[in-house]
Amino acid sequence: MATQLSNIRKLTTKNYRTGIPILLSLLRFIPIPATLVDQFHGYIIEPPLFGGRHASPILGLGLVPTRGQSLFILYLIVINVIFVAIGYQPRQPNSWWEHGLWEEILNYVANRTGMLSFANLPLLILYAGRNNVLLWLTSWSYSTFLLIHRWVAFLCVLQAAIHSALWLHIHVGISQDHSEVAAIPYWYWGIIATLALVLIVPFSLLPVRQKMYEFFHAAHIVLAILSIVGCWYHIIYRYKRQWGYENWVIMASVIWACDWVLRAVRIAGNGVRRGYVTKLGDEYIRLDVPGLNCPGHAYMYFPTLTWRVWESHPFSAIGVSQRSGLETGSSHVQVLEPTVLDSEKAAGLTSVITTGETSSSGSHQKGDSATHATKIGASFFIRVENGTTSLLAAHGSKPEGIPLLAECYTHLSVLRHDLHSGPTPSHPNLVVIAGGVGITAVLPKLAASRALFKKPVGRRTLYWGLRDEGLGLLKAVEDMIGGREEHKGKPQEVKGDWENNNQTERKWGDVDVHIRVGERFDFRTVIETELATTHGQGGTVILVCGPRGMADEVRMVVTAHKRKGAAVRLVKDSFSW
Repeated sequence: MATQLSNIRKLTTKNYRTGIPILLSLLRFIPIPATLVDQFHGYIIEPPLFGGRHASPILGLGLVPTRGQSLFILYLIVINVIFVAIGYQPRQPNSWWEHGLWEEILNYVANRTGMLSFANLPLLILYAGRNNVLLWLTSWSYSTFLLIHRWVAFLCVLQAAIHSALWLHIHVGISQDHSEVAAIPYWYWGIIATLALVLIVPFSLLPVRQKMYEFFHAAHIVLAILSIVGCWYHIIYRYKRQWGYENWVIMASVIWACDWVLRAVRIAGNGVRRGYVTKLGDEYIRLDVPGLNCPGHAYMYFPTLTWRVWESHPFSAIGVSQRSGLETGSSHVQVLEPTVLDSEKAAGLTSVITTGETSSSGSHQKGDSATHATKIGASFFIRVENGTTSLLAAHGSKPEGIPLLAECYTHLSVLRHDLHSGPTPSHPNLVVIAGGVGITAVLPKLAASRALFKKPVGRRTLYWGLRDEGLGLLKAVEDMIGGREEHKGKPQEVKGDWENNNQTERKWGDVDVHIRVGERFDFRTVIETELATTHGQGGTVILVCGPRGMADEVRMVVTAHKRKGAAVRLVKDSFSW
């Protein structure tokens, strides 16, 4: 018995899965021609495993991983199956197993699956953490880690269920002493842990997360805590810390606690802020948070909107903005490129300033900025859905604003800085494709793509599609960044008329902007045209942020061009949960 338990501990100790993402990310530093890398990604890494959908769920239940993600998931499955299947050394006759070889084998498999389930606990918590250290040490995105988190969690739950089912069969069908062991604390704590893990699966399905996010969030935390506590007492009552299996539970608890401590530090660093909501029609709102420095995205807490004060909701920040006064008016602002200030060169942030014209009634009035305090902070454009965002739209548009807490992230990787900033020396051209409020995430990257140069190295183009209800959002974004350029006090003429034919072509600084309202772009034609325009001028980075279907369509077009040898790279800016 001791030998078999020792073998289990050795197998679970040899867990190199945490370092595998780092090693795979380091492969990108091997000096391989960029065209070969792009083709490899077009065939092996970026396409969905099957079909044409990756961001869009299949049957509304789950996501199809990319081929690259599938390879890592397959590795996880194979290594877990191998660890369950090897290393057994049965001995018969054996006084431990009086009912023969079958009982002995079932005991070994039951113990092995239980220990492997424990060994997966720290890994699945690490992958799900907002402060996951692997986000800074690899080129993998947060959405990738969340996808792998779900697969590791599935393996963990499956192993726990097999462990419990085998031991139940042993005590009911073989040794027939279930009534005795059922009264022992380690047995019912094991039942609690297994049941909590199993319940997490149906409560975390995509339809539940989308329609009842608040329920999913609360149930996920409560059941996760219950399962960890159950695992702890199951081991303590059974082995009394003789074999060190409780270390996996301790490791999982420490990882989770560190993540929550860092989250608390981020919130405390920002302090209590006030947010000011401006309605942009029926579907969109703008949230301005003076004093908040948030160059990436934030999890927002609104303690006065709901009694569920622990709930956080993710939003992407459009960058640094200014707000004049505390009323619900707006300030005419314009984007300053990162070349203006040395500090902005280093930070690569989008910066905006007021022009001295403010409005509290919708029309610009000269000189108001002298009588209203100017507040610099972050702005968020939000599409109103059910739940907290609807409460925010209904109750947040007060002159005095609403209190909030913000937990800000950039998730910049030390190995992926080139993809975050956009163009690279081998791929100097940037094509940005945004849908709806996806414009919020891509505008800072458009500004940062100029880096330290007075003019961009390559061509920069933005394609932005909006629903019919998005006119208010369009006006607000252009007012914020100064997109409606003026010449000698009069609006500059632009090609097209979005109020009549739903299309327009604009020039935001040195960015060619194409906007469609209530009409879809033909992304295949768009990408083919852009690649033909930049042919011979270096490669092109395609940055996409928007609805799932749009992201999938762009992915399929880009990967098809990769396989043909085109110098093109895909960067998908997604915000998963």
